[in-house]
Amino acid sequence: MKKNLLFLAFALISLTVSAQHTTPAAKVQQQQIAVSAPLHFGYFSFDKVFHTMPGYAIAKHNMDELREKYDAETERLQGEIEEIEQHFKAVDEQEINTEMFIDIIKQYKDIRKLTPQIVSDLIEKIVVGERQKVNGKWEQQFDIYYRFVGLI
Repeated sequence: MKKNLLFLAFALISLTVSAQHTTPAAKVQQQQIAVSAPLHFGYFSFDKVFHTMPGYAIAKHNMDELREKYDAETERLQGEIEEIEQHFKAVDEQEINTEMFIDIIKQYKDIRKLTPQIVSDLIEKIVVGERQKVNGKWEQQFDIYYRFVGLI
């Protein structure tokens, strides 16, 4: 008996839902509305019922907080990734320059005489500092910037 009543209740519910839209034009209109409108069952809007639940406001607030934290963390990590990529790029460039410098040094490992060609190949620039008298002696600083590696 209980099974029959339950079956009858489900049949009536499905008939009630299907009776709301009887014409094919109404079905097409309902499909178009269903895309943008909240879900309805009978005369109740699940969207409205869901929003009136006490736990919904708390859950929504918690999700909004988590979303803000997630966005902040994502932005921070994107900045870190960019810094790390720049660091690796600089390290790669320095490694390439060092390898090029080593190749040039290998060419001139047995130098007997310093020629303008050797200076041009090895040295990028020479910075000469100002002469100063220190403890009665004249001193002057020279900074030699080598090609590909800079000041050593």
